[in-house]
Amino acid sequence: MLLLEQQFSRQHPERWFDFTLLLAVSGGADSVAMLRLFHHWYRKITPQTRLIIAHANHGLRGEESDADEQFVRNLGASLGLPVVCERLDLASFSGGLEETARKARYAFLEKTALRVGARYIVTAHTQNDQVETILHRILRGTGLEGLAGMAPRRVLPSGLILLRPLLSTRREAILDYLQELQQPYRTDISNFSNDFTRNRIRQELLPLLQTSFNPQIEDALLRLRSIASETHVWVDAEMATWEERLSWENRADGSLRITLKRKDLEKIPPFLQKEFFRRIWSRGGFSQQKMGKREWDILAEMLRQESPPRLFPGNISVESGKTFLHIHVPRESSSSHSDENVWGRGIF
Repeated sequence: MLLLEQQFSRQHPERWFDFTLLLAVSGGADSVAMLRLFHHWYRKITPQTRLIIAHANHGLRGEESDADEQFVRNLGASLGLPVVCERLDLASFSGGLEETARKARYAFLEKTALRVGARYIVTAHTQNDQVETILHRILRGTGLEGLAGMAPRRVLPSGLILLRPLLSTRREAILDYLQELQQPYRTDISNFSNDFTRNRIRQELLPLLQTSFNPQIEDALLRLRSIASETHVWVDAEMATWEERLSWENRADGSLRITLKRKDLEKIPPFLQKEFFRRIWSRGGFSQQKMGKREWDILAEMLRQESPPRLFPGNISVESGKTFLHIHVPRESSSSHSDENVWGRGIF
């Protein structure tokens, strides 16, 4: 038994057994290793566990994208697993290329999971991805929830569960495992392009921080994540009581109006007011990429006093009256999907 397989068996409980799992496989090293780990353990231990591979073809690299899809199809066939592939329609989603691709990918995964009867959607995010995500959010401006990074398990409003079982696994261990298996994988050359922010963080910023400031910067960021996560548990409980007082109204024109009664929310401590709005944005799946410190400060101020309507990124309008604060979200913003989107609870 290989080392990573031993670690995987210790870390992940039997509660995943006997269900249908949809494995998101791009063909890259991380997702191929995840597939091989699940195939090794779940088919060996419990034949009742049903594994289905899902591959999203973004169509961004022409023949290379099609070759990725064929590689995943062939790998699934060699392992005796069904494969569901789909060429994504990125034009139907708004935002920059990275954001658009992510929205389309997760929409495909959720739709496919519901169609095939999968209870779990499994992605191959690693510890390296966690570090890059935390640093990216710091640069963009984030709150406590953002510093907590990606959760290893997330319940979606549809009842599906998103799993990230490799979040504590470093990419080096992934590559060692694949080499031990003599398992080939695909390399996406766009991962080396500096046109994308995540790539620049991985290829330029992190190496600079390691060599010029702190050789253990990744461990430092993970400690920060741990502290933020523990603190967020307490904040989450506090926020839940205030969130229950929000009114989410899906309007006839497809827009959304969120209403906050000022008397119900005036007791929110000042240091949590911006976090409260970040949670509303996260809960509704509204883009936060262009929401900087200034925007969150303005929202917190509007919670404290009356203000005429103000326009925020995504054409989201906020008006603070004497007794109510209204957030109006147009149709194009209120229908977005992302891995942090929980639209449909009255509000994915």
